[in-house]
Amino acid sequence: MQSKIESLQQTNAALKNELETIYAKPRKDKEELMKKVSELELEIANRKKSGMVDINERERAKIYAIKKLSEEMDYKVKETQANLMALNDEQLQTTTRLTILQNH
Repeated sequence: MQSKIESLQQTNAALKNELETIYAKPRKDKEELMKKVSELELEIANRKKSGMVDINERERAKIYAIKKLSEEMDYKVKETQANLMALNDEQLQTTTRLTILQNH
């Protein structure tokens, strides 16, 4: 009878250990999943921040390009205006000379 009791107690202890192992596994899995979720949330936040920085840099580059293009266009307009004014003055002088020659 004593050996049967000891055998049952050993079986009981083994079953308790097995039960503890079974209960410990889901807790461990849950902790791993929560850690992974936390890491993924951090990665998403970093990517979002990186994306915002990238967008800001692109917007800044766009504004700079538009400003540069505007300045170049202003320069070209002034250059064209100066060329036309010089051409107009030259034509005026030529017309004046022809008129003077025709009158003599």
